[in-house]
Amino acid sequence: MIQIRKFFTALFLFCFLTIQVFPQMNGVYRLTGVPEMASGFNFKPDSTFEFFYSYGAVDRFANGTYSVKDDTLLLYSNKKPGDDFEIIEQSIKGKTYKVVVRDENAFLTQKVIAITYFGELKKIYEANEEGIIDINTKNCEKIFLQHELFPDEATLIKDELNANTYFEVKLKPTLQEVSFTGAVIRLKDDSITCNMPELFPANARFVREK
Repeated sequence: MIQIRKFFTALFLFCFLTIQVFPQMNGVYRLTGVPEMASGFNFKPDSTFEFFYSYGAVDRFANGTYSVKDDTLLLYSNKKPGDDFEIIEQSIKGKTYKVVVRDENAFLTQKVIAITYFGELKKIYEANEEGIIDINTKNCEKIFLQHELFPDEATLIKDELNANTYFEVKLKPTLQEVSFTGAVIRLKDDSITCNMPELFPANARFVREK
């Protein structure tokens, strides 16, 4: 009987301390301390979340599910990471590489960068006003694309086994969404801190609304 009492006493204390340190996540957490930037999370009782972000002319959002492990918040976004561009044509044209970005909004095609790798050598190339990225090198093993206004995990369009040198791509509708795969989010009392330098300043803090 004494052992059973000790077990339930320990279980009660564990649950009490857990609740004290990490209250139920339900509610809205808003970004603090970053002028001109509005952002927040809405965590729901069914373990789903919504995210919004507005900075200048850029608006972004995300949806998905979440779980809590120790002092870490794990988010599972609906958006698949590394999937912002779709290849619509590829072929061998010339000895150097070229990427053409297509979209109805010409302004968006100007804001794409190509990240290339040859061994450990990394280079970045920017699109011109026509959405064309000239990669003036014969030595290129991998090409990734990323949007400057909607940065997320870069999209691989060429690997070492792909011999093509010319690529036409289009922007996917999911470009505006955010993928939180790999994001480091810590819990402390009624706030969370998020380490995503492509979106926020270092250790951006979100405070729960009362």
